[in-house]
Amino acid sequence: MKILIKESQLKSFIKNKLGIDLTNRIHLVTNKRELPIEFDDFISPGIMNVYLNKYGPMFFIEAKNNLYLTQDRGIDNGWITMDKNGEITDDFEVMTNLGVGKLGLSMDDIISMYF
Repeated sequence: MKILIKESQLKSFIKNKLGIDLTNRIHLVTNKRELPIEFDDFISPGIMNVYLNKYGPMFFIEAKNNLYLTQDRGIDNGWITMDKNGEITDDFEVMTNLGVGKLGLSMDDIISMYF
């Protein structure tokens, strides 16, 4: 049996039942000045401009134990995510650190709900 749930209901469920509020923890990054300093050693202004021009905006995510920078690279590559240590990570790790890993949400789901 499938149950349909609205985005607002899912946000309420995450906040009320799981005790997790992701509001204001996902930020749009459209230029180097908006990038947290934790990523300065890994992304130069020139490379950042190339990525922004080619793939569109990036998003900075504040999780419990880490900071993430993610960008949708399209159908062929999906979401590419880097943590504050410069390591490429997967969506499951990000969702787990956000506290919603067991819900099976994708990066698209989280970004569309909270940004």
